[in-house]
Amino acid sequence: MLGLNLNPPSRIADTKWITPMTYDGIWWGMHAGLHTWPSGPKHGATTENAKRYIDFSAANHLGGTLVEGWNVGWNGDWIGTHGSGFSFTQAYPDYDLRAVASYAKAKGISLIMHNETAMGIPNYESQLDSAFSLYRSLGVTAIKSGYVNDKTADGNAHTGQYMVRHHRKVIETAAHYGITVNAHEPIMDTGERRTWPNMLSREGSRGQEYNAGGPDGGNPPEHETILFFTRLLAGPMEYTPGIFDLVLKRPTGTPRTPDQPRVRTTLAKQLADYVVLYSPLAGGGVSDTLPVAHPYLDVTYALRYRQACILTGVDMPILDQPLRAVVQASPSDSRLTPVAEAVVARVATMVYQLVSHASPAAVMTAAVSGSDVALVSALADLVGVESQQPDPVALARLRGHVSLAARVAESGGVWPADKAIEQLNVTRSTLQNWRTSRRVVALERDDGSFAYPVAQFQQPRSDMTAPRPYPALMQLGSIVGDRLTAEELVVLLATPQEELANADGRSRTAFDALAAGDVDAVVAMVTRVVTPADAGAPLLSKEPPRTI
Repeated sequence: MLGLNLNPPSRIADTKWITPMTYDGIWWGMHAGLHTWPSGPKHGATTENAKRYIDFSAANHLGGTLVEGWNVGWNGDWIGTHGSGFSFTQAYPDYDLRAVASYAKAKGISLIMHNETAMGIPNYESQLDSAFSLYRSLGVTAIKSGYVNDKTADGNAHTGQYMVRHHRKVIETAAHYGITVNAHEPIMDTGERRTWPNMLSREGSRGQEYNAGGPDGGNPPEHETILFFTRLLAGPMEYTPGIFDLVLKRPTGTPRTPDQPRVRTTLAKQLADYVVLYSPLAGGGVSDTLPVAHPYLDVTYALRYRQACILTGVDMPILDQPLRAVVQASPSDSRLTPVAEAVVARVATMVYQLVSHASPAAVMTAAVSGSDVALVSALADLVGVESQQPDPVALARLRGHVSLAARVAESGGVWPADKAIEQLNVTRSTLQNWRTSRRVVALERDDGSFAYPVAQFQQPRSDMTAPRPYPALMQLGSIVGDRLTAEELVVLLATPQEELANADGRSRTAFDALAAGDVDAVVAMVTRVVTPADAGAPLLSKEPPRTI
């Protein structure tokens, strides 16, 4: 943190376009012998193959897809020539860059462009503007750069001042075009990401790729535990976890022998690496290995449990896309396979420890960002069957947080303050006055700002130009007083209640009842709940137990 804080403040005024993510991609297959970077019969970066990876990324709610080997220049001795033949704008004939970029954009996936330089700095810098301009025109906002070589052609080392100036030029140029950078074979992190936050992550140590082709058999099992006291002291590291073909049977079908490079790990460790190895970008080779090597392990993304860290209220990785739990034996089967159950049970212990102490404010941050709570809820249930019984108070807290986020999501979500001001067409001071006078219900987030449940606003009538809070909310706030927190009140109003049933006998939420004009029924229900004489009455109506 000292090195980070010694850097000047951000030079990028609006950082909303800087998006952390988890991604898959065409890269691991090259290291494992499935594909090649150069064009030819095993060329990995084809249009068809790229679309397959994009489909996988979209189906599993990842953020992006990386494609390596897409650009001309890989054929021949690209290392010996310091990448003099690399073009960063011209694709191989079997890779339609514009079509792939358009396909990714339509799927909501960020296409990550690979820029391997082979330490050919003059060649790369001469193309920076034309390349980044092209990427931006295609809607591409992320690159992965590479510097595979010992020195530049002129003898400049990776860590010399020449390369320091080069990396700064790349970061600043990328920022100008609205592009984030993930550098491999980089210079050491010295905190410049504070000034240029588009410098999202970097490699800078022996990453996952060594497990496919390292000359000494790959990384030893204790390797990641040492990184905390070495490489990770400098800042985020892009390790690229998420390999499930642990003995690398592909492409031969025969497992590699113990003396050959292989992933010396377990499935649980590969999942845990997403959490414990901090990086705003986390890329894996799962689509190379998961569907084929473990078709029964349709965890298709139990490893998304790393998303649950957003609920912790502690300094964990910045997270990206909505969370989905797919831990069934198949999409139509609610049962867990034995292997999936074992993996998720291990994962559950760690997630429980993180999430059970979350603050409601942190939960609201997750809800505002659109994160789904299904996996957190599922893991909370699984924790109950662990050999070590969890702290019942902490587990109850966890379930309460899950209930809050679930109710908020089911009732229409929330608006952050800026969104509420825009939708309600009011000033910031007006919204603040509404909050302090209890005309609206506001949920505090972990950064001190507030979020506003959408369900509390009635849609515009003929005499209204924008949504407005239900008038009865101020009366309900007066009735509740300090007996319920804002979070508890939202859960109460967003939970279907039997006593608010409509003419068909179906339970309704208080928000639904207010929309129908049944103010008296809602007032009576809330009064009953908070009246001390009825303290023994259940706060929420009974519901069937949740299943996964």
